[in-house]
This record gives sequence, structure tokens and C-alpha cells, in this order.
Amino acid sequence: METTLSLLENDSSKIPALHLLVQMGYIPLTPTQALAERGGRSGAVLLEGVLRQQLNALNSITYRGRTYAFSETNLNAAVLALRDLPVQDGFTSANKAFYDLVTLGKSFEQVIDGDRKSYTLRYVDWEHPENNVFHVVPEFSVLRTERHDAYRPDLVLFVNGIPMGVIECKSPKIQHALKKAIAQHIDYQSDSGIRALYYYSNLLLALAGNEARYATTDTGKEFWASWREQTAQDIRQADEERLTRLVNNSLSPDYENTVLACMNNDSRLFYQELRKAPVSISEQDRILYNLCRPERLLDLIYNFIVFDDNVKKIARYQQYFTIRQTLQRVSKLDEISGKRTGGVIWHTQGSGKSLTMVMLAQLLAKQPDIPNPKIVLVTDRVDLDNQLTETFRKCKKDVVQATTGASDKIRKKLTNDSDEIEESTEPIRYKSNRPPRDTSLLALLHEKSDDIITTVINKFEVALKSNSEPIDSPNLFILVDEAHRTQHGNFHISMRRLFPKACFLGFTGTPLMKEQKSTARQFGGLIEPAYTIRDAVEDGAVVPLLYEGRHHHITANASALNRFFDKVSEPLNDYGKAQLKRKFNRIDILNEADQIIYARAWDIAEHYVANYQGTGMKGQIVVGKKWQAVKYKKYIDEIGSANDELRVTCEVIISPPDVREGEDGESDGYDGEVRGFWKRQMDRYRNVENYEKTLIGAFKKQEVPELLIVVDKLLTGFDAPANSVLYLTRSLKEHTLLQAIARVNRVFPEKTHGLIVDYYGNLGHLDQALTMYSGLQNFDLEDLQGSLNSINSETAKLPQAHAEVWSIFEGLSNKLDLKSYEEWLFNEEKRQLFYESLSRYTRILQLALSSIAFMETTPAELINTYKKDAKALMDLRDMVKWRYSDKTDYTLYEQQVRKLIDKYISTEGETLIVTPQFALLDQEQRQQESNLQPEKSLAAQADHISSKTLKAIEVKLNEAPELYRKMAELIQETIDDYHSQRISELEYYTRSKEHEQNFENERFEGAPSPLQQNPIAMAFYGVTKVLLAKFVDTDFADTLYTGLALGIEQKIRESVLDNNRPLVDWQNNFDLIGKLRIEIDDFILEQCSEIQIRLPYDLIDQLIEGCLSIATLRYV
Repeated sequence: METTLSLLENDSSKIPALHLLVQMGYIPLTPTQALAERGGRSGAVLLEGVLRQQLNALNSITYRGRTYAFSETNLNAAVLALRDLPVQDGFTSANKAFYDLVTLGKSFEQVIDGDRKSYTLRYVDWEHPENNVFHVVPEFSVLRTERHDAYRPDLVLFVNGIPMGVIECKSPKIQHALKKAIAQHIDYQSDSGIRALYYYSNLLLALAGNEARYATTDTGKEFWASWREQTAQDIRQADEERLTRLVNNSLSPDYENTVLACMNNDSRLFYQELRKAPVSISEQDRILYNLCRPERLLDLIYNFIVFDDNVKKIARYQQYFTIRQTLQRVSKLDEISGKRTGGVIWHTQGSGKSLTMVMLAQLLAKQPDIPNPKIVLVTDRVDLDNQLTETFRKCKKDVVQATTGASDKIRKKLTNDSDEIEESTEPIRYKSNRPPRDTSLLALLHEKSDDIITTVINKFEVALKSNSEPIDSPNLFILVDEAHRTQHGNFHISMRRLFPKACFLGFTGTPLMKEQKSTARQFGGLIEPAYTIRDAVEDGAVVPLLYEGRHHHITANASALNRFFDKVSEPLNDYGKAQLKRKFNRIDILNEADQIIYARAWDIAEHYVANYQGTGMKGQIVVGKKWQAVKYKKYIDEIGSANDELRVTCEVIISPPDVREGEDGESDGYDGEVRGFWKRQMDRYRNVENYEKTLIGAFKKQEVPELLIVVDKLLTGFDAPANSVLYLTRSLKEHTLLQAIARVNRVFPEKTHGLIVDYYGNLGHLDQALTMYSGLQNFDLEDLQGSLNSINSETAKLPQAHAEVWSIFEGLSNKLDLKSYEEWLFNEEKRQLFYESLSRYTRILQLALSSIAFMETTPAELINTYKKDAKALMDLRDMVKWRYSDKTDYTLYEQQVRKLIDKYISTEGETLIVTPQFALLDQEQRQQESNLQPEKSLAAQADHISSKTLKAIEVKLNEAPELYRKMAELIQETIDDYHSQRISELEYYTRSKEHEQNFENERFEGAPSPLQQNPIAMAFYGVTKVLLAKFVDTDFADTLYTGLALGIEQKIRESVLDNNRPLVDWQNNFDLIGKLRIEIDDFILEQCSEIQIRLPYDLIDQLIEGCLSIATLRYV
């Protein structure tokens, strides 16, 4: 038989992945072999035989020059510790407990020569991958939580018998293959899934041939990432050549048999034919090689996973390679200067810069060639200092926050006015007989503790002035957040004097300005690879940013203004009058006008309600002064009280009235309003910390407030993924501008972009060159690429998107006949194209209708056409979905598009009822749902019934393959007859109903009457008929098939049922199944001998396996 190209999941993804993993050093096990290592229990997931062997091999105790093994009791306790994770504390907590156990090891007491001590036992040798054992198991069956059935992940990776990686494979021909693989992972980790396996997981992969994504345990679907190698060109070339060899090398016969053991004959044949010629490298090959080769897998798990506020996170590729490059850079001491080379790391806003600092700090502390490293994190703002300190604490890293620059106590000690400095090794606790720890920055710098220190820059300045002698350790690492603001100029020089041999590492989330690049080179230069805004957008690490300028026309009564101005300024001379007029003629003063603020408050409320309210997405308003923040809140509240449809919840976050924030002239006669507002907040929240923490927490995690109004706070270092729109009413420049707009670029469900609505004119016109922007002229053009896109550039795509939807219907004869449109979309590929084109069109239309520029420049008649067409096309989509039983995923746009329809499109006639989701196999629900559509034509109802039945057959196909396949063929034949106009609408509907009834009652064409009330025996009959047709005389064939089916069903039922209930996990009871195979084999031979038929033994084996496969699905 000739072998043809196959895009089946096994052939295109799963077997190639298995092949490569084995070539990389993984030992393959069949599901049966793995189950034996699990003690025959599918509820267990550890390969305990392998685990015990490795615990013995990796661990020993050295005592007084002699080596001892861990006791059997301790080895059993080590296995038990892995088994008994604290699952009662929740999924993530149990996974965290496992991670700590496997990375840190566990201490056990053991008595040697009468001496009892604790010794640490390791589960994995992280430093020497070659000392560990790696296995891969396909179709790894795991019993579901509190269920009798199982899930079977495609591939599971084991390190020393512990399942640390799970892989789901999909055929590249499947639409949205990666999304489905990721969704399967997420389902497996649900309450009713197979958490027993995922408690131990660290690396998860979704593969689909030329696509691949990775994540770690309990990662949301939005955060699955791609991977790129960022090593030197020669290393990449060598890796590519090695990968090519691995993909094309042949497996040993034993390993090949193991890999193919659970595959069908067609897949075996395809694999063997495929290996006869060179095979090209796919994207899934690359990600498997880059993430799963043993040394890289262990490095990622051990060094690049953190738990951030109980959320498990694994490094993205830019974090991994930048940290590795930085470690390589700083690990060597210059022989002449005795210093380590530092540098500046540029990772764009939203790409995980804080976690990069955490991972780098923990690796610096573990470097064997850096003795006693001391790490100091420096920021220029208290809120950033708090945030970084909190991030380290959430990630369970020892960190101490400097409370002052230099205490009197440390000053005296450094001037020899008291005893030597006490050393501390405890970050928080101290013995009751010791004085409290001095947590001033200067004292912490002189301690020998290995705690990570965090501080704000002003404390550093105090410490510099109070310390006369340089601290010349080359193992001092000063990590500076937002390095563009703090690591240049005089301060940098002062720090160099105090720490002449320190290694300075700067972090920035925005591009370095032109003059800053030369400064960066002075202390090491830019550390490659940089991670730019464009990189992050392409990777999906952040969403793209769109920009729209919105302005209100400012009019003035010139004569009245001049008359009153002359009266007010009468005491001044001509020069004084000119200066006064100049002061109040600036744009920022005009923006403070009461009516301007009111008009913008109204516009903001209207814009937010129309485009974001109810979607879970939120917004931020940036104003120039505190009194403006209070006034914007007042007006937004008033507008909502008077107009219920414009009600928006908002809060103000500002610094206390006596702290300067914003521009000069803060009081402006509004001191009373600001102080009154502040008093109300302090009465409510008691202190500043509680005020900020409560409002920020509510904004991030609760439905209200929907908008935050700020002056300078929360423009940098504020990470709230739901924050989706930024309303700018004040001037921002350079880094502050770039950091502010990045507040809305975080990934969030259903968020396709972040929007900047600029009332001030910060960026001018985006059709000008980036170097001409008033706020950004000091940056290099290439560093800004991808930072912003004009909303006009997106809305300009609307005519094309509109035309593309309608182009699908070119050739349709009657453009006014709804039924013709529905039947035109009979082809599934054409329907999918329609769904995707319509989603794109409605998304761009929603954006366009929110744009003032679009509404003002587009003819009203054309806007009306766009709206009407959107309404008609979405109604058509709903009807087509119903007719052909499609389940397309519209979650990305659904809420926003529905808001678009509700807001901008009026309803004509009755509202179409959209059918809710329902279970395919639930007959009662199917009938109720069908009754909702009495107005549909007979053909539409027949299409709906037929497509629904075909999809239900797909679900049950494996329960009786031959019979359901024949039923599906009959249904398809009926569909083709109608669409070829060989039968009428009425006959089409009648036949479709008949097929539906046959499916629901499991009536199969041509089935013998003794089987009609026994669906499982009927399924066995179908298998028997197909396999034995060539060997049995037609005169008594049905009698034999029926007898065999009934007999096999009886033997299986008697073996696997107890009081008419299936035995728990009988499918994995190999003694029971082995005995059953023998009984069925004897029965078949006996039946055949009675009618003198001799069947080939391999055919009998196929019949037994076919019936058992059906039984495993039916008897659960």
C-alpha cells in the first residue's frame, strides 16, 4: 500500500516530538511499562521504581572520611514527602511545596556511629544533568479527580521518575491548533481534571508542527509564550546543525518499537517511510530542543521559575538570555582594575523587568566564582522601592528595605566612637538579648549578611555623605531601576568614589536618550540582547498602543476678557501687565479653565462608557495638579448622577497636600478643596499607606473604581493589566511620557490594544516622523519603532475590512435573499473565512466609532452604511452558526462588539434569538433548543439537525466506529442530495429527523433485531462485520457476527461490572484484561470451529482489541 502525506496528530506532531526527545537522551516507556512503574495505579503519577533507584544513586553521607548510604527508612520518607503534597492548601500552594522540595531537597536525621545528625537528600542533581535519568511516556493515562475515567496527556517528561513536563500535540491542519492545545492543558488543571499530575509540573508545551508555545503550571492562556534563541551566531549555527542530525538520526530498534508501541499500523508505516529521506526542522523541533534538552530543562526549572504573589512564572526568552549574558559578563574580574564589567539592561515596559531583577539577583547570590556577593537595588521613588521590595518578598527572597540613609549609631561606629560594627545574618529576626537591627542603608552596606538590600536614591545620597572610607569590594552589585534617571551625572561619580570596585547594573524600561547612550558605555555599555517595544509587541508580551488626539475648541469673549484684565491689572506698570498676560497665555493655563475640565470630564465619561464599561477593562486620567484631579472627580460624579447612562466610578490618588506634585503654582486658590478632599480620605482610610494600597488593590482586583485620576503617582512602575485606556490632559515628556503610555500595554483577556487619548497634544500628529515629536525628539528613531500607532492608521483599514467581508459573497445571484446567504456559506472553509473577516471588521469599526477624527471626517451616510452592515452581518452570523452548528470562538471580541451593537446600532423588527450553548448529546436539551427556532425554513432546520447530529457522532465515534461511520455517511449523502437538488426541502427535513432519531436511539441501518436493545453488542457487531467480511460465507455471516457480538459483550460485562457498576480503573487492571483476552479468544475459536471457519490469529487479536477499546469507553 502506497504511503501518502499525513497531517494526523500522531504523524505530524506527536511521533516527531517523541523521536526528537529520545534522540536528546530521554528513555521512552510505553504506557504499560510506565503503569508498572506506578504500581499499576493510574491515580499515581510518580515512577517510583525509577525514583527510588535515583535517590540511591544521587545521595550519600560523608562522615569522618567514610561514605554511607541513606537508610531505607529515610528513602521511603523521601518518596512519601513527594507523594503527600499539601493539596488541601490549594493547587498553587501544593505545586509551590513540590517546587521547594525538589529544588532545595529535604533534610532527614540519621544515626551514624552513634552520632545523630541531619543530612540533606537531593531529588535532582541540578549541577550535573548527566547524573539524572530522563524518561518520556506517550498517552500517560491519569485518573481524573473524584472520577472513574481518565485523561491522557500526549507526552509526559520525567526527571528521576518525577513528571516535570507535560506536552500536548495537535495536528497543524486543525484551525487554532495551539489555542486548543493550551485550552486542553488548562482543562487538565481544573478541579475535575488531572491535577494529580500537574502538582509536579514545571514546564508545559503546546505543539502543532510549525507552531509552539510554552508556559508553566497554572498559566493563563494569554501568557503562553514563544521562544527565540539569542545566542551568538556561531552557537546558533552549531545548534541548528546538531538539531538537524538529531531529527534525522535513526532510533535503535528497541527504542523505535517502544515509540511506536501505542500507535496504529498506519502511523507505524508512515513513520518508517518518512525516515527513509531527510526530514526538515520544524518550529516544534526547535522549541523542544531549546527547552527540553536535559541541561536547558534543568537550568530553566532551577534558576528561572519564581512564585510572584502565589502566581508561578517562568522566564521568557529575553529574560533568560539577558541574565545569562549578564552573569557571563560579571563573573570575571579585570586583572588590572580588579573590577567586574557592568552595563545597562533595556527591557521595554511590561516585559517583566522586575522579575528579571529578581532572577538575576538570586543567580548572582548562587555564583560559585563570586564569594559573598552583596546586592543593592536602587530606585528613585518610594513607591518603586516599595514595589521592588514587595516583589522580592512575594518571590520568597530574603530582602531588607533600608529605612534611613545613615543612623547616628552607624555614624559613630564609622568614626571610631564606639565598638566595632555588629554583624547580622538575620533579615528580620534577632535574638531577644541583642539590640534591634540597624536597617539604615549605611549599616546594611557594612554588614556581612547576604540579604538583598533595597533603597531609594536619596538614602544613598545621605549614606555617601556619612561614609568617609570607600567600600572597595568587587563583589558588591548595585542594581539600579530606571537607570536613565539615576545612574548618570554627579551622582554616578559620587557612587564611583564610594564604591570604586562595585559592579553597576542599570535597568530601564524605556529607550536610552541619545546623550545617555554614551554615559551607559562609561560603565559597561548596553547589555545585549535588548528587548525593544517592537519585540514585545511581536511576541505578544504586550499589546500594541494606539494613539488619538482629542481637542475641544477653545473660544473666548475677547472684549470682555480685555476689559476685566485691565481692571485687575490696573496697579501694575506696562511691563508687569505684559508679564502677567504672558503667564496666563500658556496652553497649560488654558487647559485649566473650568469649562474645559467639565467638557473633558463629560467626553471621558462618554468615551469610557461606550467602549470599555462592562468589559472588565479600566482607565487612567492624568492631570496637571492636585486640585484638577479633585475637580475631574467632582465633575465625573456629577455627570453620572445627572445622567445614569454616563455613570462611571472613579477615584483620585495623589500625594498629601503639603507634598509638591505636578507643576509650579499648585495652590492656585484651590488649597481648601484639596485639603478638604485629603481630610476626607484620611478620615476614611486612616493613613497614606492604607489609602493608596486600598484604592490600587480595588482598581486591580475589583469591579470599581473603573477610572483612577492621578497627577504624578502611578505613571511609572504601576502594573494593572486591566488598565486599557489612558486619558492625558497634561504635558508629559521623554521618559515620563513613554512610561506613562506603557501603563496600558499589559496583556489582559479580550484586550487587543491599549489606547492613549491625548487632550493636551503631547505627541502632535503621528503622521510626522517620530524624531519630530515634541516630547520624544531626544531619542533615536529605531528605538521608538513600534511604541505607538495612530488610531487613524487603524481606522484607515476599515474600508478594506468592510470590502473583504462582502467579497466572500461575490457570485451570489440574489443579494437580497437571506436564505441564499445562509446556503452560500454551506462550505465550512468559507464560513470560517466569513467569521474571521467579520470579527476583524467589527473590531475596527468599534475603534473607528470611538474616534472623533473618524466621526468628523467620514460622511454620515457612509458611517450609517458601516453600522447597518455590521448589524446585518452579525445577525447573519448568528443564523449561520445555528444552521450549521458551529462553535466559533468569539471571546476575543464578543463583549466589545456587543457594546458596539448596543450603543451605535438600532434594532429594526424583532430581535433574533441566539441559541445558548447546550450539550451535544442531551436529547431533551436538543429538543428544547430546536423548539426555539420555529420560524426557520425546513432546509435551515434540516441543515441544523444534520450538522448537529454529525458533530454528536464525532464525539461518540470511538464507541462504535464502523456503525457510526456508516451513519455519518448516510447523513452526508442526504445533505449532498439536497444541495445537489436531488431531493426537496420536505424530504431533506424528513430524512434529517429520521437520522437524528436513529442516532439518539442507537438504531443502525441493517443491524439484526437481537441487537437492537443492546448498543454495546451492536458496536461489537460493527467491528466484527468489518474485520471478518472476507473470511465468512454470506449465507450465515450475520448469524456468526451477532453470536460473536453478544457473547463477547456478555464476557466483558461479567468481568468488569459489579452490581451493574464498572469496577474502578478496570481499564488499567492488567491481570483482569489479560484473563479477559484469553476468555474472548477461546470463545471466538469455539464459535468459528462450530461452523468450520479458520481465522488468522492476528485477525482474532484485532477483533479482541477493537472490542476492548470500545468497552473502555462504554463501561466507565
